[in-house]
Amino acid sequence: MNKKEIKQDGESTPQTKSSLLKIESREGQIVYIFTKLFDHPIRQQIKFAFGQINVFIEKQGIKCFKSEMNSMECLNQGIDWDQKYFDKIITCLERPDKDFSYSFKRSEGNEQVPCDYVLILSEKVHKLNEVILLRVYLIENSSLSTLDHFYRICKEIQDKKDVAFKNLEEKFTNLSQQRQKLQTDIEFISNQSQQREKEILKKFVLLLNEKKKEICRLNQINGLITNQIIEEEQQNNYINVDDFFEEKQIPVKKQYDDQGQNSQFPVSQIDQFLFTQDTQFKKDLKEIPSKKTKF
Repeated sequence: MNKKEIKQDGESTPQTKSSLLKIESREGQIVYIFTKLFDHPIRQQIKFAFGQINVFIEKQGIKCFKSEMNSMECLNQGIDWDQKYFDKIITCLERPDKDFSYSFKRSEGNEQVPCDYVLILSEKVHKLNEVILLRVYLIENSSLSTLDHFYRICKEIQDKKDVAFKNLEEKFTNLSQQRQKLQTDIEFISNQSQQREKEILKKFVLLLNEKKKEICRLNQINGLITNQIIEEEQQNNYINVDDFFEEKQIPVKKQYDDQGQNSQFPVSQIDQFLFTQDTQFKKDLKEIPSKKTKF
């Protein structure tokens, strides 16, 4: 098969190849095999091969058996699903060799589809585990007799399969676009959420700092008020002894001066007067209640 020509926009030109073969199986059945390979990568990174084998078996009238083989090469354990693979199957069905040989075998334990046949390898290469399941596909018109008629029927079937494959490819493309859009939306929502979280955290820090400042200011005000109260209490409890003596000495001095100016008493009477005043002053001091002076 020729290599695909990759376009600049990333798409590739699909390559198809068909073949039609009439053989006789080991069980004596006439088998018509129509194969078609549709090779088209959905993306450049993944090579995708879509192949079909339509098997028509003539036994008690004409019945059509169909087998579909779909594969993504990277997921198929190294099997190359190319045209050579299908040609090898057809060649082995037509002319078995010593290395590869296929035969038809009725499937077991499948009562829902009683007409199934399994195309299996011979014992020599059974280790390859290449098994193709041929499912029944009944044709209503039982007058099919020529290969051209078979080919037209197979072509119609293949065209329907091509349309179905194209629809699946379009769905895959739409799902990829939706996935990309959803991923973009998720990233946008995640970024918005992180931005909102940062803004909320910033507002919280600002509010916390304002509260701290307010608490410090209230503590300062409370401290000033407390100091003022303490000072007032100290002033109320403070006793100035000098002021107290001045209050007692002022009238005595004044009275003494007045008596000195207007006194007509002899000196002995003045001494008696001063002595009497001094005794009275000491008596007054004893009667004053004792208070603790706070400085």
